[in-house]
Amino acid sequence: MIANFAFLSPWMLAAFAALPLLWFILRLTPPRPTREIFPPTRILFGIQEEQRTPRRTPWWLTALRLLLAALIILALARPALQPSANLAETREGPLLIVLDNGWDSAQDFATRRDVAARLIDEAGRGDRPVAIAASAGEANANLAPTSPSEAARRLAAIEPEPFPANRQALADRLAELFPANSAEVVWIGSVLDGGDGGSFAAALKTIDADPLLITAPAALSVLRPPRNAADRADVRVSRIGPAAGITLAGFDSEGRRLVDTETNLAANTDTDVEIQLPTEMRNEIARFEIIGTESAGAVQLLDGRWRRKAVGLIAGEAGDAAQPLLAPLTYVERALSPYTDIKEQSGETSPQAIDKLLTTGVSVLVLTQTGNLPPETVDKLRRWIAAGGTLLRFASPNIGASDPELLPVELREGERALGGSLSWEEPQAIGRLSPESPFRAIEIPADVRIRRQILAEPRSLPQAETWAELSDGTPLITAVTRGQGRIILFHVTADPRWSNLPISGAFVDMLRAIVDTAEPAVRLPPENMASGEVAPTPARAPSRSSPWKPASVLDGYGRLRPPGSKAALVADIDAAAASAITPPGLYERGGDIRALNTVTDETDLTPLDPNAIGWSGRVGSLTPERAKPLWPWILAIAALLAALDGLAVLALSGRLVPRRAVTAGLALAALVAIAAPNKVSAQEVSAEDALAGTLETRLAYVITGDTLVDETSRAGLRGLTEYLAGRTALEPGQPVGLDLATDELSFYALIYWPMSAGQTPPSAEVMAKVDAYMQNGGTILFDTRDAGNPMPNSALSATPETQALRQILSEIDVPALQPVPPDHVLTKAFYLLSTFPGRWDQSQLWVEAIADQPDDTGRPARGGDGVSPILITGNDFAAAWAISADNSFLYPTIPGDQRQREMAFRAGVNIVMYTLTGNYKADQVHIPALLERLGQ
Repeated sequence: MIANFAFLSPWMLAAFAALPLLWFILRLTPPRPTREIFPPTRILFGIQEEQRTPRRTPWWLTALRLLLAALIILALARPALQPSANLAETREGPLLIVLDNGWDSAQDFATRRDVAARLIDEAGRGDRPVAIAASAGEANANLAPTSPSEAARRLAAIEPEPFPANRQALADRLAELFPANSAEVVWIGSVLDGGDGGSFAAALKTIDADPLLITAPAALSVLRPPRNAADRADVRVSRIGPAAGITLAGFDSEGRRLVDTETNLAANTDTDVEIQLPTEMRNEIARFEIIGTESAGAVQLLDGRWRRKAVGLIAGEAGDAAQPLLAPLTYVERALSPYTDIKEQSGETSPQAIDKLLTTGVSVLVLTQTGNLPPETVDKLRRWIAAGGTLLRFASPNIGASDPELLPVELREGERALGGSLSWEEPQAIGRLSPESPFRAIEIPADVRIRRQILAEPRSLPQAETWAELSDGTPLITAVTRGQGRIILFHVTADPRWSNLPISGAFVDMLRAIVDTAEPAVRLPPENMASGEVAPTPARAPSRSSPWKPASVLDGYGRLRPPGSKAALVADIDAAAASAITPPGLYERGGDIRALNTVTDETDLTPLDPNAIGWSGRVGSLTPERAKPLWPWILAIAALLAALDGLAVLALSGRLVPRRAVTAGLALAALVAIAAPNKVSAQEVSAEDALAGTLETRLAYVITGDTLVDETSRAGLRGLTEYLAGRTALEPGQPVGLDLATDELSFYALIYWPMSAGQTPPSAEVMAKVDAYMQNGGTILFDTRDAGNPMPNSALSATPETQALRQILSEIDVPALQPVPPDHVLTKAFYLLSTFPGRWDQSQLWVEAIADQPDDTGRPARGGDGVSPILITGNDFAAAWAISADNSFLYPTIPGDQRQREMAFRAGVNIVMYTLTGNYKADQVHIPALLERLGQ
């Protein structure tokens, strides 16, 4: 490279050595004539000469041809004009490179490191010392200027960290090492400001009066802490930058993907993603992650606080130890123990047990066989409920003596007996469940009967909620909200003495619904809080004497790793924040696991904006500008010289008459217009694309504009490419994304075109281009990806993806189609297949219909006259083939059979082989007949 001028194929310049030989050859053409003395030739002197052949090529024509050859050689060397030669300025003194390596820089950290390496190379050419400082690096890292080679070694050791950059600490160290105006500063900034961008910019301004800030447009997706709601998981995703589509996945502790969902994020806003899963599966989720985003900020680790809630059980009167099935809370404990942490206080009075449980912190407190409580206990319960606690009570003979503040409704004295010899009424079934209650989705068995209940005073019902009623309309379960908590009352006992509800499955579902809607563990607020005032922080269990030790920690890319030597023990995990000594990850103490995440609800996600931080120095882009090719212009000049050479030859030979000269001039002008580089045509077919498209086979996909769909297509075709290279003799290149409006299609035998909801139909000109591609031998695989959609496709109703496909196909000439028949060559192109599954296995693969021939009877394979120009499926092939950077599958196959993914890859191999080789498999079965014919 010379300054900003570079050659992409510099070895072609060696052809300049042949120019002297070419000059010598041109000088010998035409050959010198031999002189012979022949006297009668004097009679020819008077003949008028119509044509003359010069003795040797004129010097100017030789120079023209040498120049033409030189231009062709120069064009073959592919010269290009680089946008800029140096990032840093040419100065004396050291170069200070500040590299942000917090968690928000991980997703494009390779690009940042390449920029830093380029700066070090520039300093090496100028023999300048280099200092490199990482904003999230070690506190005692060596920041002194050193040789470029040593700086390159230090740069190679820097990795993105899973915690925020600590720019203020770095600024203090830099101020000690670098006096004012002592070094040139280049700051390779990250995505986020972090709250210290302005002060850090001022510190760098002191070291260098004109520093350089290199940034990239903010584009980051971040996971906030999720919330486990009553019937779903709510995961908040923050988007910094333009709108984008993501895939959010949940994994269990073994790394198995349990759920994934696709969603579109609006620009610079928060989006709540709802994940509908049964409680059992939600309890198994140990990690949420944004697929394809390699950053610790795209991961949320979960612990027991996510999966289980603490429930305290207190029975005022102990049950019969010899008959545990008659104990007051046996059925409550057995219903909730698989899903919650049960806390019981035995050997103590009810007030003492309540005091301990409220101090420890529980989500739900269950009271039964409990009547009047001391005023101090009532006050504690009232404050605990106002702070968010849930008090669940069951009826008993002495419940009428309870403080009214601990009941949702006023109660009548005595009980109502249903059935028995002294009652005129029959046991009642459960009637209506309130649609506003957590019980709205619960099915009550028809054989559940209530034999006795506590009645509520009708005048108090309007102030409470009735969650369940008997068939005669009397309340069975009532509730009331107090502060941020609530009180719930079952008007029957928690054991089968008054009803058979506790021994039914509906009882388990009711208790689980109550626990699911309860707040996390709530601790008793301080006594000086006013009535109804909410506790400022969630409850936390008292700290034990032993510290928390790291079990596994996240790296900057969001991957769990064993803890390093820098990870320290943590005394209070609830007060800890992600840092170098307390990296995010999983911490353990006495069998209890706690998760510490990089991003919390309080994390500041303000992007780093040079204007907002008062940056007054230079600003550069992290994304380099593309080099401008010069060879098209050189080829245009060469074409012009070639045309001039032809005109010169005609003129020297005397065959260039004026009329023909005008015609030749017009042709030359047209040639120049065609040969001149055109921006539009250069976009359509670049030399790089043309060369790559002709030298190696590559799979291609249509860029739809939907980021998630396009990324899935790219990852899917990459997975299929690797499978082809490993299982067949074909070794394709990397897949290519195509813009139908500007890219040339003829280089690709197979194009994968996924449909997406709301996809904008291409223009008529683009569809004409697609139609021409299909009619000239190309094949397009249309994938609606909707086989798993419960909405049926028909003439009257169809999924949005199918509707988009119908609109696209209406613009092109589509042949008659049919599902792949059993004897089609597609079923035998490489593997023997009977179905073509993808992520789904419910859709058929459609191809061009093949007319039946009389002599096809008994043929094991029919191929038709050529390759079908169109294939249609709904099985989402790309999602089944898609792999990540570490070669793990991005999407599960549904219904989940492992063999289904293998068959999906085999279907892809058959499709590729079919498009590349046509119907040769169908012809192989006729080899004996063909040989017999040839012998005749």
